[in-house]
Amino acid sequence: MALGILLGNFVPNTGPALQKGQFVGVSAPIAIGLLVMMYPILCKVRFEALHLVFQSRALWVQVGFSIVVNWVIAPLVMVGLAWAFLPDQPQLREGLILVGVARCIAMVLVWTGLAGGDSQYCAILVAINSILQMLLFAPLAIFYLKVVSNSPNAVAISYPTVAQSVAVFLGIPLGAAIVTRFGLRRVTRASWYDTRFLPWISPLSLLGLLFTILILFASQGKHVVQQIVSVVRVAAPLVVYFMIIFFLTLFATHRLGFGYRLACTQSFTAASNNFELAIAVAIATFGVNSEQALAATALAQRLLLSTLTGRPIHVSQIRASSPTNPGLAPHEVSLLRLLEAVSNGSSIEISYTGTILRYRPGLITGSAPGTGARGGVIHHVLSAECTRGVTYFLLPLCLLAPFSKAPVNVLFTGPGVITSATPTGDVSIDTLRTAILPLYEHFGISNNVELRTLRRSAPGPQGAGGAGEVQLVFGHQVRLPKTIHLLNPGRVKRIRGVAYATGVSGSNNARVIEAARAVLNPLVGDVYIFSDVSSAPWVASEDTSSTARKKTGVGFGISLVAESSTGARYSADVATTPEGGQRPEDLGRQSAHQLLENIARGGCVSLAGASTMLILMAMGSEDVGRLCIGRDVLGTEEIIGLARDLSTFGASGWGIRDADDSVDDELILSLVGRGVGNVGRKMA
Repeated sequence: MALGILLGNFVPNTGPALQKGQFVGVSAPIAIGLLVMMYPILCKVRFEALHLVFQSRALWVQVGFSIVVNWVIAPLVMVGLAWAFLPDQPQLREGLILVGVARCIAMVLVWTGLAGGDSQYCAILVAINSILQMLLFAPLAIFYLKVVSNSPNAVAISYPTVAQSVAVFLGIPLGAAIVTRFGLRRVTRASWYDTRFLPWISPLSLLGLLFTILILFASQGKHVVQQIVSVVRVAAPLVVYFMIIFFLTLFATHRLGFGYRLACTQSFTAASNNFELAIAVAIATFGVNSEQALAATALAQRLLLSTLTGRPIHVSQIRASSPTNPGLAPHEVSLLRLLEAVSNGSSIEISYTGTILRYRPGLITGSAPGTGARGGVIHHVLSAECTRGVTYFLLPLCLLAPFSKAPVNVLFTGPGVITSATPTGDVSIDTLRTAILPLYEHFGISNNVELRTLRRSAPGPQGAGGAGEVQLVFGHQVRLPKTIHLLNPGRVKRIRGVAYATGVSGSNNARVIEAARAVLNPLVGDVYIFSDVSSAPWVASEDTSSTARKKTGVGFGISLVAESSTGARYSADVATTPEGGQRPEDLGRQSAHQLLENIARGGCVSLAGASTMLILMAMGSEDVGRLCIGRDVLGTEEIIGLARDLSTFGASGWGIRDADDSVDDELILSLVGRGVGNVGRKMA
């Protein structure tokens, strides 16, 4: 493990090189290590005598015990631990649940052999678990993800994916072991096979195990170091899970009188999990990059900081391991086009495969004449395959606008404009307008800033496209943002919101508002939620030979904003998914509870606006700014990633101390501005 982490961090391109070849959803070197590791163990199984073993009644008692522990108790324990340790990390939690449902059919053979267990009995359990895995993995995974965890990402898990993993990682070494055992024993002598051949190949199991572990940690070494918090948070429930299941099974088998060899086999089988199947299913279900929103946000954030600071960047291995969609996504290419449109002199180089990007920023000119604006307005068209909300583009654009040479006036049109909140994590246009843009007032940026929603839309089929229309007018340019000192969150004095319905009955809004007010009215006296009902946009039919049009962007949602007595703002955003099926009352209650959770996190800013505040503080004058921020907000991966990116682009470090002895969940963050400011106005 240590050697693998060192290789991944200090040997250039180790991780990307190991991830290039994919076999059944996992790295080819890992697949080779697994196959080599299992082959010698299975060669030791006495296949010729298995029919006699199955005639024993005691065997079926042990098999029944194994099925109950492996397929009932163990997954329940993992689900409970996943929720206990990762309540705020849904994607990590879902991955942990997938690992808990997948029973081990590979490494358990090695662990059992090293511990002196019964390899033949272990092979029988592995074969039974393999059959049950093909039958039960998909329904159990859907049950624990969709029903128990209520995950919005849990979609249908294909049986072929499970069967393929079982066929490869068990079928290939099992078939090879059967052919080897019967072939060599027939060609030579049984004694030669047992005394010469088996001792000769036995070390391959340990070598294959060590090789697999080395490749695993070498390919992910950088991620282990860079995301050490996530690694520790995931490792903790796994360790607890192994301790509980292993020793509970060992105690139960001891009480049942199974004996050491059988008890050892049962314990390792119950406590081990099939990580290669979990990886394959996670890739097939959620895509190669399970944290799509986080990865896309990181790229957009780095492009933004590069443009603000004038530093060029080089990004490589962009989804290089994806077998179907390598390279930049359509929305990322569209963001690059937008940055090119609002700047002068930008240079963008993209490799043929789209996996390498070189970006050299130019001067931020906004909608100045001669820079691509028509009539003082830049028209930015989003394609129908765009799965990100329009705020994915507006958030970085709003941060660039104060530092522009001329006012920024951009009109977003096209079949890909989505104005509501999206499953990929983008906030709605209403949250940006009511919860994030008002934060600019703290920095002295408030005049001639307008965000117009000309046509509403929700995500279309498969979450892509919406055909809305939005215009941003940002006419307040400054030399440097003011230094802020926001130390008192104050008390919530009012709550405002917008319930929107696009292409559906306006009664959905009334039901959403009523459910949200039922939660909020007893807590805050001043609650007002506006209802906005609009027709669904029309787009051209996919049939190019027809002139017919169809409706798209149908859905409803709600955006809530709580304002405190000192100007702090907290937001909540909930909308229907493209698949539909959500009740308006559920959405209303969910949005209200989400808002209360964000308020309970404390601080002067919620997670939705924290990045905006911190970037403006870092780009301001060379003075110390202070911000009271919630401990849970500061500890998120999004903010930690922002801190790393700011440091990479030359910003100063953050000073953090407790806000008050009486408030445990709030911190004071001190940040010295970089003094970059508006280069365009400085030159003018």
